[in-house]
Amino acid sequence: PKSIVHSKEHQEIALEVAQKSPVLLKNSVNLLPLNLKKYESIAVIGPNAKPFPNLGKIDYALYLQGGGSGRNWYKKEALISPFAGIKEFMRNGIQVSYAAGVKTSNIRENKQLLSKKNEVLIKEASELAAKTDLVILVVGLSGFDESEGRDRDSARLPGAQETLIRSVVKKNPNSIVINIAGSYVDMSQWIDSVETLLFVPYSGEKIGRAIGQILVGRINPSGKLPFSYPRSPKDYPADSFHEGEAFSKSGESNSYSEGIYVGYRHFDKVGINVLYPFGYGLNYSKFKYGDLRVEPLTPSTFTVNFEIENRSSRAGTDVPQLYISPPTSDVDRPVRELKAFKRVHVGPNDTKEVEFQLPSSAFSYFHPEKLGWIVEDGRYDILIGNSSRDIQIEQTITLGDTSKLEN
Repeated sequence: PKSIVHSKEHQEIALEVAQKSPVLLKNSVNLLPLNLKKYESIAVIGPNAKPFPNLGKIDYALYLQGGGSGRNWYKKEALISPFAGIKEFMRNGIQVSYAAGVKTSNIRENKQLLSKKNEVLIKEASELAAKTDLVILVVGLSGFDESEGRDRDSARLPGAQETLIRSVVKKNPNSIVINIAGSYVDMSQWIDSVETLLFVPYSGEKIGRAIGQILVGRINPSGKLPFSYPRSPKDYPADSFHEGEAFSKSGESNSYSEGIYVGYRHFDKVGINVLYPFGYGLNYSKFKYGDLRVEPLTPSTFTVNFEIENRSSRAGTDVPQLYISPPTSDVDRPVRELKAFKRVHVGPNDTKEVEFQLPSSAFSYFHPEKLGWIVEDGRYDILIGNSSRDIQIEQTITLGDTSKLEN
């Protein structure tokens, strides 16, 4: 019923989504969580820090989703922008300033005119950065950049955002970059100059409050990447790009020929080092996995137990992931596949027992010649890690008749 729309319970769910979804990608100098006692002035800079101006009728609910026919109805007055959320959690006495840095993606102007305006905005932002103690750069994409019915022209940040990042960080290395986006962004042109990076998906109306809470440590980030971050778009399969005209004009579309080798399966298969692997995400705690035990329940089902230890004084939530590496087969199979994961909250300097159940379906695959799902006999590696590339503990098990297997 309409009476419960945007109720207290709904708003609590919205905040929980916004708190759990950001992924801390880089914290090289342990700038996060912020020690607010160190700062007298903070500059929030970037086109995604505040709602876009001059939206008119094309309002893509910027922090909720990309563009397209699925755009959501929402209460504008309830939207907490990153700037508002950051300011909410700064201590009294800290001066919080703002600069747009560049024009937002909804502004469509003559390229030369837009370039000149961006030069002025970048200069203003850089000057502000130089005279403040800390910079929080809020950049990224929106429904004006990624939408249904078309592809982005480039995987890089739109407009002059890359120039903004490099210019601001050069003026003040004490900078945090927050990238708000719904997909992969090529960061190769600026990632090496940035020490602290938080990826925030379109996480809803409470996005700003959650960002503020994470920056000051009221929330320990626990998000994990649902896709891999390659170092370059060129690392993707060649056939995954279509450089021709739209299908409506040319009648031609992509021929996706990578089969099962999509995402991390592709990068693992060809042995490409990625910038950030599938399942990756940092937090403010320090977790360690150990004491792995894999026990059979039936010949083809298993229970998996292990311990997760929090070796820090800060409570936190980790997401251990279980991958299975199959035996050699007459059918081409991935190097490893995710089969289970679980959010586990562990108190400071505490240890928790984690359990996964592996049914026979976890070991099965579709055989293209037999036209059915089968489970092959053989040795399988059970891998536990906090990303597809960071496997901490593993154990080999056998399924079926092992008398015929080679030693």
